[in-house]
Parts: sequence; structure tokens; C-alpha cells
Amino acid sequence: MVLRFNDKGLHALADYTRLWMNYTIGEMSIDSYSHKIHKGIAAGDLNLQNITVSRFYPPLIRYRSSEYSLYMTTLGGQVELQAEWELESAFLSLFTFPFRGEVLGRIAGLQSEISVQINPSTNEFSIHHCTARFHDFRIRLSGSMAADILHWFRTILGKAMKRKVEETYCKMISEKLLPWLQYQITKFPGYLEINFGENIKLSQSLHSIAMTNSHIDLRMKNKFVTNGHLIETLSTLPSSIPNNGECS
Repeated sequence: MVLRFNDKGLHALADYTRLWMNYTIGEMSIDSYSHKIHKGIAAGDLNLQNITVSRFYPPLIRYRSSEYSLYMTTLGGQVELQAEWELESAFLSLFTFPFRGEVLGRIAGLQSEISVQINPSTNEFSIHHCTARFHDFRIRLSGSMAADILHWFRTILGKAMKRKVEETYCKMISEKLLPWLQYQITKFPGYLEINFGENIKLSQSLHSIAMTNSHIDLRMKNKFVTNGHLIETLSTLPSSIPNNGECS
């Protein structure tokens, strides 16, 4: 048996990925980091911590295959973030009130492309490249008088946070999405099992993955168990593939 993922199959995989992404990113946290402000009365270090995703709307996802890579592109979506901020400034430290509070951010217009390469000998997945760009990033700070001062630097802070979120997105793709995607594709054949009676059973396991510009083929290893004896065969593609129900 050879399982083929054509456009419809890749579209279904994209819908499934959106569900996974909605759950995973909704539970994701971002590492704390500091941003250096070089000019003005607020010059110093702005520290952001406890950065969490408060709301996430997954983007549209599309998979396409080529002879060398599986591509995942995204468009749209929205993320709302919240974090705690604290400003360490030599000048502002002369004042007695605290310089800390909460920052709220909204990211929209994600465009990304991830290229996944599959090792034909081991069926291992690896990220070849990941690019992510958010076209709309807005922030709002609250908590003290320093928040009003920091609003003068919204553009600088927005760009710094935007880069951090883009880096975190590609890190999440590599560390979380890639293992999940590999598991879904490579383990899918294990769900195919047919019983022909009490003593005959046919099951499948993945042998290799072949990609083209139009589809992905999962080549199976067939396992027949009959009367306690195991017979293994390897699936091969026919010389011609039926098209729209007609043999050529």
C-alpha cells in the first residue's frame, strides 16, 4: 500500500495544524529579556518578564510539496500578549516612585514560511529555514508615571518586542511543531489495520517518504500475520496511476 497526500490531503493537514497551533501557542510563554534605551531621560534598561499569550487567533495555513522540501506558509492571525515591565534608569532612579507596570501588546498580520526537509533514509524531519514577519504590532504600557514617559519610545519598544516574538515563533516551530508534524505523518500508517478473520491480520508501518511537486507518497511496509506466522512485504508504486477513476 502507498498512501498519497495530494492537495486535499495537505489541506486537511493544514486544518489539523491550525487546531494544534491554537492550543499550543495559547499555552506558550516567551523568555524574559531586556532592551537597551540609549537616549532620552528614560535611557537605561527596560526589562520585560512573565510574558504570556492572553489570546491567539491562528493564521491561515497552507502546505505544499516539492521534490526537496515540505513548505508551510501562514497568513493572517492575531496574538495578544501581556507582560510585566521594569525600567532601570540612572536619571529616573532619582525619583521616589517605582518604574514598573504592565505592558499589553497586539500582533497581527503574520506572514511566515517554513521549509521542512525529510531525510529519505531515516524519515527524520528538520527545519531548513524559517522566516516570520508581523506587519502590525501595537503596545500599551500602564502602571506608573514612567509608563507615560515610555510611551515616547513606543516605536523603538514595538520593534524590539516584534523581533523577539518573531524569533520565539521560529523557535516554537522547530522545537514543538516539527516533532508533532513528524509524528503525525510517520505514525499515521500504524492506524491502518485490517482483520480478515481470527487468524489473518494486515497492518502497516512506514518504510519511506517520497516527495514531488504535486504530492507526498508514504511507502508502506506490509505485515501479514496468519496463524501466528509473520510475512513482511514492501509496497511499490504501479507503473501507471488511475486518473479520475480511469486506468491509463
